[in-house]
Amino acid sequence: MKKILMFLFICLLMPLSVFAKTVTVTGMGGSEKTALKDAMRLAVESALGAYIESSTVTENYAVIKDRINSHSEGYITKYEIVEKTKENGIYRVTIKADVRDDVTNIILSDKEKRAKVRFGLSDPRIAISLANVSNVYLETVENAFIDGFKDIGFSRIIKDKANADFVVTVNINENKTGAVGANFVINAKILSNKTKEVLFAGSESAMGAGTAGRNHAIKRAVKKLLDKIDLKTLELATNPENHVTVIITNPKQSVTSMQNFLNELQGVTGVYLRRANGMAAEFDLNYIGNATDLAELLESKGIKIKSVERDIVKI
Repeated sequence: MKKILMFLFICLLMPLSVFAKTVTVTGMGGSEKTALKDAMRLAVESALGAYIESSTVTENYAVIKDRINSHSEGYITKYEIVEKTKENGIYRVTIKADVRDDVTNIILSDKEKRAKVRFGLSDPRIAISLANVSNVYLETVENAFIDGFKDIGFSRIIKDKANADFVVTVNINENKTGAVGANFVINAKILSNKTKEVLFAGSESAMGAGTAGRNHAIKRAVKKLLDKIDLKTLELATNPENHVTVIITNPKQSVTSMQNFLNELQGVTGVYLRRANGMAAEFDLNYIGNATDLAELLESKGIKIKSVERDIVKI
């Protein structure tokens, strides 16, 4: 019996350690206590990422700051002090902290989450592609996903998959459980049109009987899927690294020189050559920002920008 209780106790504790984001930050203050509190605040802000860095994305920025300042300890599951120093009366405390992975859901209201997604993901275009969905359920499934994505924060839902930033592919399996009942299994996958990377893949199911019951079952399954997608999109928005294509026309330097130049730009974490010839060289960059941000950075380096379109910068 004791072993069973111990096992259950460990299971209850597991989410605190598994679902956490580890960050290392340094806080400052007039005492060791205030420096530690400052470090905890910075740890939570770090977990929230790009959203907190811009006061322009929400009307409630000051309110969010107050929440973090007042309750930062409550969002940290554990921490350890890595270093403590005092110089000229200023204390500095460096901590390694585990911040709750659901801190965004705790701190932000639905309105603030939607603003975060639009800001962090640059208000992307999203297309919903329905596969293996019968005409009987087509409208129910499509409307449930469209409404759900709008609630998450995607304001631009389009029909044209080729011009979308993200494509959501949905299919549904109907397993009949009787004359009027059925169990619906709905699968969804989100693909980045730019990188062809699968950003999310998940499945949910629900049962219903009769016409109304089946439609409600579909909506329930979609809702459960969207809850998972909501967490994933918030995670992506918090980590604002984007893929930006840079096209250098009539290059005067070697491919290696151009690649080294791009790699040394602030905010660039990776440069990959796509193609190169005498007419143009094309690179794919991992960049903390969008194409417009990168174009402004290049201009500050004396580079003439020919055009900026979606996630492509031509120079």
